[in-house]
Amino acid sequence: MLVPVEVASEFRRLAGVDKRFSALTLPSWIEILPSPPASPELTAANLDLGKTAAIALCLSQSADALLVDESLGRDGGIPPRLIGVSPEEEEAAAAAQQQHQHNND
Repeated sequence: MLVPVEVASEFRRLAGVDKRFSALTLPSWIEILPSPPASPELTAANLDLGKTAAIALCLSQSADALLVDESLGRDGGIPPRLIGVSPEEEEAAAAAQQQHQHNND
């Protein structure tokens, strides 16, 4: 798993100031990398520094997945086009999610 420096720094900062994170450390199998420059479109999305760095790293590494804060994904905080999801793929994923929710109700 790859993590940009900005995310690792924020994680460490939280561990020092928030009791919920005080006993947590980044596992040794996480590779911390410098983040590449963000595209103008990504910068214009006005995400925080860590999320911007994570997306830029994901795109530069052609990663298979991007792990983000649950609320960010649920609230649509990351426009799918920023992570290479076409409108057709976005519609298909939304339809699949609706079907999954319908099946579980």
